[in-house]
Order: sequence, then structure tokens, then C-alpha cells
Amino acid sequence: AQPRKLYPEFDVWWEKVREENRTCYVLKDYDQQVRGIAVIDPRASNEVKLCTFCLTVDERGTGLHFLRAVCASLAAEGFKRVYGTVLPDQTSVLDFFKRAGFHALPPDVISKSLDTHAPFLSYASSQ
Repeated sequence: AQPRKLYPEFDVWWEKVREENRTCYVLKDYDQQVRGIAVIDPRASNEVKLCTFCLTVDERGTGLHFLRAVCASLAAEGFKRVYGTVLPDQTSVLDFFKRAGFHALPPDVISKSLDTHAPFLSYASSQ
């Protein structure tokens, strides 16, 4: 999906990401063309928020491997939990994250200080 179509304030948010020097993982093809991006925002000593995960339409199969690789890299860095939110009408995105091992959390587990788009997803490291 095109983030600018889903999020009208994307350009303002992206400038904030750049200013905060957040970690970004980038998926490129053999020609070095960007095919996907994951933006990470550390929130606690052992957890991070996956702020953005975006793929080109033709990378959905590879995207699952990309998402798992991002989570594995974060686990290797010592993070125990990766979480994120999905817009409620994005059911195919929710299914994609569930196939990657993410689980929906009940509302009472979600901190009040966090974004609360529903559903809220969490991926716990096995390390």
C-alpha cells in the first residue's frame, strides 16, 4: 500500500522519523530498488514499536520473510517484543501479520500511553 494514501499526514510524520534518527530496515531487489521498508521506534528497554511496514504490491510473498527477518534482527539486538497497530479496515494486513507470528492482544493488556488503533498486535521473541 502507498502510505501517503492511507495516512494524509505521512510526510509530516516521515520528517519526524528522520529527525529522531529511527532505525529503518529496507528491502531492495537486485537492481537496488526499494521494495519494502520497516520503521522501528524503541519504546522500552526490551520492546519496540513497528511504526511502519510497507511493501510494494508484488512483494507480498517476500514480505513475510522480510518481516520475520526484521523481528529476528530485533531479537538478536535484545528486544523481547515487537508490537504495532493495524487500521481496523485493513483485514488483509492483519492476516499477513498473524501469518508472521503476531497475535492480537486483549485491550486490557495495552498501555494507555500507546496508540490504540484496533487491533493491537504483538510478536514475542523466543530468545
